[in-house]
Amino acid sequence: SKEGKSPAIANMPVFVREDVIPIVSISTNHGVLQADGSRRINSADKLVLTAQCSMVPSKLEWVFQPAVDLSDANVFSGQGTTQLVMQSGMSVLNPGTVYRVSHICYANGTSGASQVEFVVNRPPRGDACTVCLWQGDF
Repeated sequence: SKEGKSPAIANMPVFVREDVIPIVSISTNHGVLQADGSRRINSADKLVLTAQCSMVPSKLEWVFQPAVDLSDANVFSGQGTTQLVMQSGMSVLNPGTVYRVSHICYANGTSGASQVEFVVNRPPRGDACTVCLWQGDF
């Protein structure tokens, strides 16, 4: 202890409780699976995410990082359920951004989560490109 200071001792009760934590999984067939496990998608693509929770949930939640407004019913449906659908043509995801989507299952005072990562394609860049169709035999 420091000079002029007296050591202090305290007792604190600790309770250890075993709980069952929900096991959560997310699946999707949308986008192109990358070697690192993420999926590459276009910003205007339809996206369907399906989650499973091993316990009867009291609450289900989808969370995007960076944040995306899931309250717009014209774009998203399924917040608070096991399936989240982002309609096609909405372009709410920013090109070049990596999104981490989590599904959280709350049950019996505990919670479990799973996540999937999406990389949104950037639009094409560079000079204009033209394609010519040739007539005749090749």
